[in-house]
Amino acid sequence: MSLIKMSKSLLYTLALLMYTKPTPVSSQNPDSLRVTSASMGKEIPCLVFTPQFHDLQIKKYPVLYLLHGYDGGWLSWEWLRADLQHWADHYRMYIVCPDAGNSWYLDSPVDPEIRYERFVAFELPAQIERIYPTIPHRNGRALAGISMGGHGAAFIALRHPDIFTGFASTSGGLDLRPFADEWNLKTILGPQSFSNPHWTEHSAVSQIEKWSGQDFKIYLDCGKADFFLQVNRDFHLALKERNIPHLYLENDGGHDADYWVRSMQYLMAFVYGMFYGEESSYSTHPWTDAP
Repeated sequence: MSLIKMSKSLLYTLALLMYTKPTPVSSQNPDSLRVTSASMGKEIPCLVFTPQFHDLQIKKYPVLYLLHGYDGGWLSWEWLRADLQHWADHYRMYIVCPDAGNSWYLDSPVDPEIRYERFVAFELPAQIERIYPTIPHRNGRALAGISMGGHGAAFIALRHPDIFTGFASTSGGLDLRPFADEWNLKTILGPQSFSNPHWTEHSAVSQIEKWSGQDFKIYLDCGKADFFLQVNRDFHLALKERNIPHLYLENDGGHDADYWVRSMQYLMAFVYGMFYGEESSYSTHPWTDAP
């Protein structure tokens, strides 16, 4: 087994999960909100999972903003069997799941009605923090997502490290350029051509070049049979070339719900470590780095 070397402060609780399967402590239903986006002139539905953890020492909790994939929505997590209330309870965090259509979480350079980077980075956290007792600074905010949402988490977090402490991506489409004819991208970015810089500017991998050395936490995983495997490996190598600390994992599986359900426990453990700084060893972790 091979793993990316990281400081002990990033060696969180993944191995611990191999031995323990926590039991949900609440069957509470999530809150359903409609959050106003002034930049798009509409209300956007969101689910909010509230941690049911009674600790008198904790007055405010961190927030994970969890982003769905293409052709998904704010209710996708129900059919994915993600059990987000379980993770909110066990890891003492709010989990907020906004709807973003098929926007790729971008502010479109060709369609002024698509402003989802602005919504996720600014409008949504501001309103969540007015409603819930959350930690209102970067150490209490993180992004995560699957597929299109993995791209959104990486793209937005890397562009706004003053707002988010890090991101976690599962099966992320981290470079849009190889997929010019796929997934509605032309309607968001315009035709791909040498005279159109939008495809590079709006790909998550391109944000690595702008890195300025902030304390930042990064998690990536992808299935070995996933059509996004190569762009994940390229993203991982770009981080390595700049000596940016991160964790990159691969496992058997494709771009599907079975893989995402299995990967969720490791993603959530890493996010918990982002917020609470718990440490453990990877010595029993079954997933491996790229060759």
